Amino acid sequence: MSCTGPRPSRYHAAFVASAHVTGGGRPVTGGTVTFTLGGASCTTSPAPSGSAACRLTREDPPGQLPLPVGHSGTGEYQAGAAAADFTILKALSDLRCTGAKRVAGGQPTQLSGVLTERETGNRPIAGRTVTLALGAGSIRQACTATTDAHGAAVHRPVRRPAPGRGRDPTGGRGVLR
Repeated sequence: MSCTGPRPSRYHAAFVASAHVTGGGRPVTGGTVTFTLGGASCTTSPAPSGSAACRLTREDPPGQLPLPVGHSGTGEYQAGAAAADFTILKALSDLRCTGAKRVAGGQPTQLSGVLTERETGNRPIAGRTVTLALGAGSIRQACTATTDAHGAAVHRPVRRPAPGRGRDPTGGRGVLR
């Protein structure tokens, strides 16, 4: 029995685990093959070539985990097992600005954004601290907020400096950055 599938993959993204089952140098086609990665597992039967594959989704935190693979055996062959080291990589994320796009000088506004996982169809990321900012340089105003169950982070109110009070990096447009 040998593991043939990919080794590193991103958190929450599905991947295909694969192995090859042989006996005496020939493919084994009976029995079942079970792949286990942390809290996820899948079971399949070997193809006529001895190859077995099924989809797993990594739910365990990023890091190194063993990927054990077991074959149940057949009437002719004993059960077998193998393992490979597997690395769960951190997921890529996107932070999208959802607050006001323009802010009048001296007026309060709400800064907000949504944090999502890029590779899983924009699944929300909850419980993370994000920094939201308005302006740049000496008039930059920044705050931190924690994302909720929908990945949303909100901080209010923030005031954009009134015209004539310091350098305005937005050129008077009041664009949220």
